[in-house]
Amino acid sequence: MRGEKWLVAELHVGVDYRPVVLAPDSPVGRQTRALISALSLMTGVRLTFYSDGPARFLRDHMLRQPGWGTSLEGVRRPWRCLWYEHHWLPRALASDGVALFVSTANCGLPGPLHHSMHRVAWVHDLFPLTLPKQYPRVSARLLYGGYYRHAYRRMAAWADEVITPSHYTASECVRRYSRLQGRVRVIPYLVRLSRRRPRRSLDVPERFWLVVSSSEPRKNLSFFVESWLGAGEGMPPLVVVGGRLSPSLREAAGQRLSLFEGLDDAQMADLYRRAERLWEPSLAEGFAVPVVEALAAGTPVAVAEGSALDEVAPSSAPRFSPRDREGIVALMQRLEGKPRLETEEPERLRRWAARYDEAAYLQAVSEWLDRYR
Repeated sequence: MRGEKWLVAELHVGVDYRPVVLAPDSPVGRQTRALISALSLMTGVRLTFYSDGPARFLRDHMLRQPGWGTSLEGVRRPWRCLWYEHHWLPRALASDGVALFVSTANCGLPGPLHHSMHRVAWVHDLFPLTLPKQYPRVSARLLYGGYYRHAYRRMAAWADEVITPSHYTASECVRRYSRLQGRVRVIPYLVRLSRRRPRRSLDVPERFWLVVSSSEPRKNLSFFVESWLGAGEGMPPLVVVGGRLSPSLREAAGQRLSLFEGLDDAQMADLYRRAERLWEPSLAEGFAVPVVEALAAGTPVAVAEGSALDEVAPSSAPRFSPRDREGIVALMQRLEGKPRLETEEPERLRRWAARYDEAAYLQAVSEWLDRYR
C-alpha cells in the first residue's frame, strides 16, 4: 500500500500467515496480505508472521515456522492444525513476546497461552458450520466439520475481539455464540481494481453478462446458468469466470457461454469494465468481492437476496431470490435491452464502491489497532 506512516503506539503484532502460504491469491489470502500491508504502514508496529508448511521468505519481516516443514496439503489437515494451534504456536508467541495475535482464517486461535497477550479472530464467514454440504463427501464433513466446530467454540471463548467483513457475518457470529455480544467489530474487505492493461485482451462477445464464481455449491452457478438458458436465446451471452458446469450444460449453452479460469487482476478488471452487467446468484456470501469490483468499474450489478449481498450492493440494485427460477428469468427478460437505471450511472456506482477503497480500509484498521495501544 502507498501512503504516509500511521502514528500508533509500539506494539508487537503476530499474524497467522497460513492463508498466504496455502493460497496467496485466494480471497482470504489477499485480505491477509491487505491487513499486513496496512499494518506495515503504521509506525511503532513490529510484525512477526506465523505459519506451518513449506518455508517462505519475506522481505523486512520475520516468518516463524516449526523446525520441520510439512506439505501444503498437510497444513490443512485437522490434526496438524490442532497440533500447531495448541502446542507449537502458543510457545512460539510466548518466546517472541507477541502482545497481539490475529488469526486470519475463520479460526485458529492459539491456546492455552504461556504468557499474557490479546487474541483477535478474523471470521470471514461461518459457512463450515451453516453450510456443511460444502464438503461433498460425508467423511470430509465429519472430519473437517468436527475441527471447525471445536475451533469456532474456541474462538468464541478465547477471542478478545472478533473481526468480520460484513454486518451479516457479525450478526451470525452473535446469533450462534451469544457470548460474543459486544466483542465483534466490522472491518470491510479492501477492494482494489487493477488499473493495468491486460497483456492479452480476452476473446469475449461485444455484449455480455458476467458471473464470477467458484466450484462451491453455495455459489449456485448451475442453477443460474439453467435459468439463463430458460430465459431464451434473446439474452446476452454469458461469461463465467471460475466454477464448474456439467458437460450437458456447456453443450446446451454452446457458443453463447464463455468459460475462463486463472485470470490475472488486469484481465479481471478488463472483464468488469466491458461487461454489461455482473450477476451474483450466490446462496450465501460473507462479503462478495466481485460485486464491489464490478461497481468500482462502473458496471451495474444484479444480486441475490440475503446474506452480505444485502449490504455490499446499493439498495437500488436489482435483486432476486437465488432459488426462484421464474423470478430470475423474469428479471433477466426485464433488464435485457433496457437502458441503465438512473441509479446505475457509472460514477455513482464508483462512489458507492469507494467505501471499500484503500483510504477507508486504512482508517478502519488504524481505529481498530488503537484499541490495543
